[in-house]
Amino acid sequence: MITIEQENIIRNYLLNKKLTLDIAAEIYDHMLTQVALLMSEGESFEVAWQKTKISWNDEMKTIYDVWYSFDDITLLMKKIKQRYLRSSFTKAFPIALLIWGIHVALLWSIPREWVEGVQVIICVIYFVALGYWVYRSKDLFKLQRKYTNRLSVYQEFVMLPVFTGGFIGWIGNVNAWNRLYDIRYSVFTSSFGWKDVFIFSGMTVMMALFYLCMVISAITIRKYRNSIIQIKPFLQKIQ
Repeated sequence: MITIEQENIIRNYLLNKKLTLDIAAEIYDHMLTQVALLMSEGESFEVAWQKTKISWNDEMKTIYDVWYSFDDITLLMKKIKQRYLRSSFTKAFPIALLIWGIHVALLWSIPREWVEGVQVIICVIYFVALGYWVYRSKDLFKLQRKYTNRLSVYQEFVMLPVFTGGFIGWIGNVNAWNRLYDIRYSVFTSSFGWKDVFIFSGMTVMMALFYLCMVISAITIRKYRNSIIQIKPFLQKIQ
């Protein structure tokens, strides 16, 4: 029978590895099961716990990879982030390109003097969406302040709309959008030069990245909230 003190030892070990709390909760259940099984076979807690840690040793190695964290990160967390980033990118990228295609089609179907108005509307939509996102996430911000470890592996993906604020200066650059508008005939007639290619390619990369961040965040927010609901029993144990 595992005591409360022994459970605390396992939880503190995981929290010191700087795992997000949703991942820590999942690994905690696995480790608890492993330790309990070994103890049922006659091992002491100390021996069972040591064997369990050794079995997880490779996954719990601490590494530094600036692409995934500005701080040290376990190999397990890196693998999970890699897997989710690959999965979400595969889903979000076609959607981001579709939105950008609709954006360009709309832009090229209106009079030139309306271009500025369309871009202003897009900026307003962004700020309204960001404000709504902040309002809906207030409870999560408040909950995060109670813990040193991040709540969920999804957290940084949900935060992407905040980091895309720098794109607003680009979106609001009327001269850039007028130049994009002016090359529409060159694109339609396939008579564009290298400058036209540069303008269209640059705008496509920037806006596809902007929409990609927004779509990934929208896909992730529900997973983020669901993960918090699932780990509430674990959160109560570490308060």
